[in-house]
Amino acid sequence: MSKGVKTIRVLQRARQLVANKDTWTRGSLARDKDGEVINVDNRFAVCFCLEGAVHRSLYEHSVNFTENGQGAEDVNRLHCALDILAQRVHVARRNCTIANHRRPLTTINDYLGREAALEVLDLAIAEISPCTHP
Repeated sequence: MSKGVKTIRVLQRARQLVANKDTWTRGSLARDKDGEVINVDNRFAVCFCLEGAVHRSLYEHSVNFTENGQGAEDVNRLHCALDILAQRVHVARRNCTIANHRRPLTTINDYLGREAALEVLDLAIAEISPCTHP
């Protein structure tokens, strides 16, 4: 499977998690069924923020999180791209950039909400999806 196809699948799964009000959260990367904070790769994690959903989807798609090697570089590139798109969404909705000390994905998810988080994922999917028109 090509990197582009795998990346699209990762983003689509993350979108699925964020789109469902029952599996979306704010203030934490992941939570269990009781609302307790939990690691995204824990089998009991059922709710995810924007960034947590991306991490969970990467985990589900067996993307290597090692500190060195191609897998880590690919994950870092994906995060950088999502941060740029998050800035774009924030500027469009608030007419200002996200402060340097804040994490763009967290800011979008926790302060602008689920619809803004979905917008970031939709932009990312559109950016890398193959052109479907002639």
